[in-house]
Amino acid sequence: MTRGSAFLNSLNDNRNVWMNGERIEVGSHPAFRGTLATIRELFDMADHPDTREQLAHYDSSTDSYVHHAFLVPHNKEDLDKRSAAARIWSESTFGVMSRLSDYARSRLTGWYATRQSYTSFDKQFDGKIAAYYTEAKARDLFLTAVQREPQTDRSKALGEDPDAILRIIRK
Repeated sequence: MTRGSAFLNSLNDNRNVWMNGERIEVGSHPAFRGTLATIRELFDMADHPDTREQLAHYDSSTDSYVHHAFLVPHNKEDLDKRSAAARIWSESTFGVMSRLSDYARSRLTGWYATRQSYTSFDKQFDGKIAAYYTEAKARDLFLTAVQREPQTDRSKALGEDPDAILRIIRK
């Protein structure tokens, strides 16, 4: 099974996703077909002989190739590898699919690389972020980050639309 196929199969986990008032299966819904096909192709590039070395590096801890976004840079060559991998993914999508997983993976790698700096805020941060980084790298997780409120109907006043702001609805 290819990396891309493994990613698509991972979506079949009975996740609770709703669209237009209807629960949907992300992996088979027509609205996501093109996006998921593109992501599958991007993941598969890490195993293709023509692109593997440009996108990934062998990692002895996982005994596999992992995306350069998980590479903790120690020199200019490492930074160049990371930059080239991001550029390849960007060019492969003609720059249309911004903030692909390489962005969030890079964020995680940065937190991992500087994890001791955060212990003054959280004594367990070092261990927690190391465990998450190790798992994300080993499982080749597609990561994302939410930084803003979703697009909403801006003709409504704040408070009129409960879905206008992100919030916890259940724990």
